Formats: sequence, C-alpha cells, structure tokens
Amino acid sequence: MRIGRRVEGRVRVLAPGAPAEPVAWDGPLFEAALAGERLAFWGGRRGASRGGLFVIAPRTGAVEAFARMRPEEDVGEDDVDAAPDGRAVAAVDGRLLTVAPGVPPARFGSGFSRPRFSGAGFVALHERPLDARTPVILEGGSMRAIGSASGSLEILEADDRGAAWLANGCVLYAPRDSAPPAEPPAGPCPRAEVVLEEGDQVLRGRRLRVIVKCVAAPAAGCRGTALLGKGRYGRGAFALPAGARRRIEVGLTDRGIRHVRRRRERLHDVAVFDLSAKVRDGRAHGVRGVVVARVRR
Repeated sequence: MRIGRRVEGRVRVLAPGAPAEPVAWDGPLFEAALAGERLAFWGGRRGASRGGLFVIAPRTGAVEAFARMRPEEDVGEDDVDAAPDGRAVAAVDGRLLTVAPGVPPARFGSGFSRPRFSGAGFVALHERPLDARTPVILEGGSMRAIGSASGSLEILEADDRGAAWLANGCVLYAPRDSAPPAEPPAGPCPRAEVVLEEGDQVLRGRRLRVIVKCVAAPAAGCRGTALLGKGRYGRGAFALPAGARRRIEVGLTDRGIRHVRRRRERLHDVAVFDLSAKVRDGRAHGVRGVVVARVRR
C-alpha cells in the first residue's frame, strides 16, 4: 500500500474494518509505502538537517532501518516500496537504494523508477533509448526484461508471482518466470508504438520534414503514414525497425500549400499544422503540431 506524495503533519493508517491509526512520527514524510507492520518512506525528523529512507513501526515510530540521503538527492513520485520483513527500496535519482534491519544500505544501478519487491528481487521500470522505459526483473545480480519498451508506460505493480503495468491504455501482465518478452498479442492493445517529433520547420518546395521514432514494434517494425491535418494537408509514409529514429518527408497537398500561404500571412511568416499518424497495428503520440517557419523554393 502506498500513501500519497508530500504528506506532512498528521498521517494515519487506514485498514479495512479497523479504525484509523495515527503514525507516530514527528517530521516530514514523503512517498510512503506500507507492508504488514512496517512503514517505509522518504523523510526526516523534525529539526534534523538531513533526511533519508526510513523503515519504522507506525504505532511507535521506532526506526528499524535507515539510509541517509545526500542533500541533492531526490525520490520521484511512487518510487518507494516496502516488504513485510522490514526491507525497503527507493529509486533515488534513478539508482536503487535498499535498506533492511541489521543490513548496511546499498545503492546500485541507474535509470530505474517505480521499484517493487517481487520474490527475492525487484521489478522496476528501466530507461531505454528514445525516451522509453521497459519493465524488468532484478534478481541475483542480473536484470531481465519482462515486457516491451514504451514511452507511455507509467504504472507498475508486482507481487511474488509477477508484474502488471499500464501502457498505451492497456493493462499488461507477465509472470516472473516468463520467457523473453514479445510484443503484446494480437487484439485491442497496440503492438507498435511511434513517437512523432517536429523537424527543422523548413518547407522545401512541397515537402516538410518530421521525425518518427519507433519505440516498440513486432517483427515487421513500425509502418504507417504521418498526417498533416488528418491527411487533408499532407502525407508521408514511414517504415522503420524498433529502436530506430528517422527523419521523413511529408508531401503537402494543394490544400496544404494554400494553408501555408494563408497562415504565414496571418501569423507573421509562421504556419502550424496538426501532426498525427496512422500506425499499422499500433498508435502514435508525441508532438501534436509542426511549425513551418521558413520556405525554400
């Protein structure tokens, strides 16, 4: 159970069928997670100059484990988890910080967020190229991906059997002992994910450059069409493998050329197009508009 962000003052533990119990703590308490009779959080004692990652008994406030954090270090939203035996883990500026009763704190790795205890190890999100993240299992000094990369992956939860996450509007699940990950099965969930970016803002004749990033895709890669004004003003086909970033050209229609002329007259030499894409068996997100700032004949 996680308790909200930046909680200060009166904190209570709410359990089904039981009265609310106040947490015996006299300082700031942020990004908390509750497991059994232990509460883990990033915080500090009132009046203390430096805080850290604490594991306490909520009823008494007794500290069972603690790791001091540097003043410049920060813990992101939903980046703390606790285990009933008193262990805790936090993603501190992308590194995993672990504490446990009677065990020295440890820091390791980089690029992690939202760690969750699972079996003898952790499940977490790991940064990948193209501003994407991948759900991974860390155990025994090794890391193994259990799902595809996604730029829209945000929510992750786990238990000793596996992990579930939300990506592109779909809830996905992988058992801990699953084989190397494949793309989502055919069905309603997108199997290809494209991110669109604005190009150099220069119209060359009838062609405008935009950038397409293929974050994840089945074996055939990301295939589709970039659209200006839902296709009324221009189109440009693309095909690229997963993990690739490519600049493509979108050819403007006659209507698109007229739009450039009108908008540049009204907006002081700048025209703006809505940018979207149709992706085969997938979806696109990213920049919603592309600007024409210069025209070259």
